[in-house]
Amino acid sequence: MGSSPSPDAESMLSNAEAPASPEPASRHCFAAHLGGCSKLRSREHYVSESVLRLVGEAVSISGFPWQEKGIRDTVGVSSLRAGILCKSHNEMLGPLDEAGKAFVGAIKSIFDSLSGSSHQLPASVDVDGMALELWLLKMLCGYLSAFSSEHVPRKWVDILFRRAEMPDNWGLYFFGMSGKVSWFFNLVRMISVPSKSGGIGGAKFGIGGLAMLLALGRPAFEDPRIISVHRPRSLVFASRESEYSVDLSWLGRGGRSLRLQVGEECTRELPHPRSIVGPFSTS
Repeated sequence: MGSSPSPDAESMLSNAEAPASPEPASRHCFAAHLGGCSKLRSREHYVSESVLRLVGEAVSISGFPWQEKGIRDTVGVSSLRAGILCKSHNEMLGPLDEAGKAFVGAIKSIFDSLSGSSHQLPASVDVDGMALELWLLKMLCGYLSAFSSEHVPRKWVDILFRRAEMPDNWGLYFFGMSGKVSWFFNLVRMISVPSKSGGIGGAKFGIGGLAMLLALGRPAFEDPRIISVHRPRSLVFASRESEYSVDLSWLGRGGRSLRLQVGEECTRELPHPRSIVGPFSTS
């Protein structure tokens, strides 16, 4: 990302009423080229407030530009915000936050159940895959707008606000390698991915401990051991006793199902958290 800091934030947050801005809101709205900016800035969250509150009133963060490398801080959910959208454009993206909350909430409930919680869960949960994909794009655009010298490409913004569709091979991929790992529930982690042209070609996300790639170009996994699934139609979590699925809708464009076999007890305490990536299979 050039001289700008690398987006690598494990949890990002906030909340509070948007104050009136003495400057035109369009100067602080990364969607200004779409027109229709309101006079108020939204003070938008880097990650949806509803998602952050799934783990309580405070979260652990690292990787922000003001933090020392490798240092984690615990901060309140209401404490981190940025004037990156006007109020009007921010409200247009509200349904994306709901999709993010539905997905992360489902993953957290499954994790809690498989790690010993006694509450009952439905066998399957439906999530709008297209909205989930755009929710990830919203986070990437917001983080770049707030902390990077890179301009958010207009093409990305057009896709985010459904003025354009993602080209073939763009979008959400789940990826990993076969083999046993421990599952650590990590709320949100984001690392930008460079493109061959020197810009940003997307971002890797860890959402609930799952490894995901938002590809804004044709992705290339250089390691042949990596298994990737583009827009899976479902994520199936299976243990000896239980099986749960998160079913993703893609307007008829979904790919294979991804099955994650949970053979060992999930863990909350690991010295080096790793995503759950296997053993898994596709169908």
